[in-house]
Amino acid sequence: MASSPDMGTEMLMREANDWAVAHGLLMAHKTADGQFEHAPISLEATPYPQQQYIRAVQLAPVFNTLVENISQQPEWLLETLAPVEGHDKFTSQLLDLMRDVMKSGGEKQHLHLGMHRSDYMLHQVELNTIASSFGSLSERVTGLHRHLLSRCAPAVSGTIPANDSLQGLARALATAHTEYLKLRPSPSRGTQVEAVVLFVVQPGERNVMDQRMLEYKLANDHSVRVIRATLAEISERATTRADLGATVVAAKQVVGSSAGAAGAGGGGGGG
Repeated sequence: MASSPDMGTEMLMREANDWAVAHGLLMAHKTADGQFEHAPISLEATPYPQQQYIRAVQLAPVFNTLVENISQQPEWLLETLAPVEGHDKFTSQLLDLMRDVMKSGGEKQHLHLGMHRSDYMLHQVELNTIASSFGSLSERVTGLHRHLLSRCAPAVSGTIPANDSLQGLARALATAHTEYLKLRPSPSRGTQVEAVVLFVVQPGERNVMDQRMLEYKLANDHSVRVIRATLAEISERATTRADLGATVVAAKQVVGSSAGAAGAGGGGGGG
């Protein structure tokens, strides 16, 4: 981005830093507990050919549908990934989990929600389905770039597309929550279990703001509660309720889990 004569790079960086702090574009500090720093950001949006961008937007639902269809073909997945199993421990563990599910009679319920953070580059596409982060902060980055463009003339002409990813993610989770409530079995007599969304997070999670924005959006706009837990905490506190066919954590029935190596993304439809 070309700086205007009355605003040098240093001043532009301070402007970006202040805007980021004021709008929650933050991550937990790497070493200072309880402190935050702005998330990694650029001072300008990356130029991307408009027609290729439109094509990527059109392709996204196609790729997402493909991922969903593949996920429902366990025998094909086991056969296709068999050559990788001996060389990748992580893939091997995932396949073992799939075999266990198949041996136990398959999925207990069949409502799914996929939240994918995919990277569309000019010559390749990367699909992220295990952890899908930065849905909330990316919306803030769009706002930051629009703000900086109002201060300086861009080096490349063009427009910044709208980004309502936070609203979209919250709406998707809320819809899954509503549909799950229609399908779940009634709890045993005298049992009160609230259906919530579970965010699976890392110990010492740095991407807290990204997740919290989604949590608060769900609560404020859709009256859906979120609980956060690490895998270790789930192992200690969670139980499986046969009458509900779901996972229960601290008397809260889990509707779906948004797993995150660094964020609040992807996730299934049930316990």
